[in-house]
Amino acid sequence: MKNLLNSDPKMSIRMIANELSIPQTQMFEIVTGTLAMRKVRAKFVPRVLSKGLRASRKVICQDLLHDVNEDPEFLDNVVTGGLYVYLYKASANMTDFQSILNVVVFYIYF
Repeated sequence: MKNLLNSDPKMSIRMIANELSIPQTQMFEIVTGTLAMRKVRAKFVPRVLSKGLRASRKVICQDLLHDVNEDPEFLDNVVTGGLYVYLYKASANMTDFQSILNVVVFYIYF
């Protein structure tokens, strides 16, 4: 079941349930409960971080904690911000445009 979702994350609960011949309600419970996945922008994605991402975040947080412990004013020098960029992709008939939102987040340390 997880392999089926990984092969095509855009599959709906109904499509997966039909493919595996199980009720949609049971399929929903398995996907959202057991597999801990949810729909994001029409794709099923894991709700939990992978071991690699958890380890990476842990290292980054430890580095930041070390910097804060060494220099209590360290966070006064952190500049954060976000920028929203909208891209438009024209469709075949050129009357409909599909808006694609890209978010750029930046952190500056000095």
